[in-house]
Amino acid sequence: MTKRLFFLLGVIAGLLFAVIGYRKRMERLRVLEAQEAAKTARYAEYNREWQAELATMPFEKRMDWELFQTSLKLSNYQPDWSDEDYDDEESH
Repeated sequence: MTKRLFFLLGVIAGLLFAVIGYRKRMERLRVLEAQEAAKTARYAEYNREWQAELATMPFEKRMDWELFQTSLKLSNYQPDWSDEDYDDEESH
């Protein structure tokens, strides 16, 4: 009878520890999801601000920016530019 009692108490204690661990894990997951949602919202706001600023730019600067973004996308965001062949009209 005592073996069964200790076995039953062990199972109950194990289940309690499992539930406590599960709840802590779910709480950490909720915190991480909230942080990710806040980061996503913040980046969306930054993007809206940048798009508004881009819309107010003169046409030439806006097209320069678009060409720059396109060249970055074509090189998979790993530009192979070197300082030697840097030729910018504004630097002269």
